[in-house]
Amino acid sequence: MQPRGAQDLGPFRAVAVTLLDPVPALSTFVSMSSGGASCTAPAAGQVGTITCNLGKMASGASATVSITVKVSGSSNKESITNTAVASSPSFDPNPANNSATVTAQIFGNRK
Repeated sequence: MQPRGAQDLGPFRAVAVTLLDPVPALSTFVSMSSGGASCTAPAAGQVGTITCNLGKMASGASATVSITVKVSGSSNKESITNTAVASSPSFDPNPANNSATVTAQIFGNRK
């Protein structure tokens, strides 16, 4: 499970906040918990991009979406990398902090 989220670090409120999170390579979508956000996602077992409309966020507010994927890589020493991006048409004094990337090591399948 990959918890993904957005936080308005201020100093202004943000409107029409959107979170985009492509399903990482070597994995397929399983399920998600939207935390109350309005989201679209690929069908279970498919790849694609998860899109969540988080709406308005006050300065300091946060929202979390939990995404579960099934990793299809089976050999040791592979890794998957996932990058999620939050955006809003509102002014952002620091757009450099609008994305987050996580890399996870795959240790192989148990049989």
